[in-house]
Amino acid sequence: MALGDMRDYAAEQALHYLKDALRLQVRDAGLWVLNGRLRLIQGDHIGAQGAFMAAIAMGFPRARAQPYLAELVFLQYDYEKTRQLVADLQQETRIPQIQQIMRFWETAPES
Repeated sequence: MALGDMRDYAAEQALHYLKDALRLQVRDAGLWVLNGRLRLIQGDHIGAQGAFMAAIAMGFPRARAQPYLAELVFLQYDYEKTRQLVADLQQETRIPQIQQIMRFWETAPES
C-alpha cells in the first residue's frame, strides 16, 4: 500500500508544480501531455482526456498521444474504442511495447 500512497503523493506534487508551469507556458503541448499522464495516474479520466486533447490542439502529434488515449478508454472499460485507437496506431512504429500492444488487440476476441 505504501507504494500506491507514494505514487499518489508524487503525482499530486508533480501536478501542483505542473499547474505553475502551465500558467507560465500555457501553449506548451508537452506540458499538457504530462498533465494528462498525471491525471491518468490519479484516476481523473475527464481531466486526462481534456489535457490530451489540448496537447493535440496545440500541435502534439496525435500518433504520439494515441497510446495514452487508448489507455484512457481502456480504463473506462470501452474495449471497442480501445481496439479502434490501437488499430489507428501507425503500423511502422518501432517501439517494442507498442508493437506488443498492437498485436494483442489485433488478436483479442471482440466483445
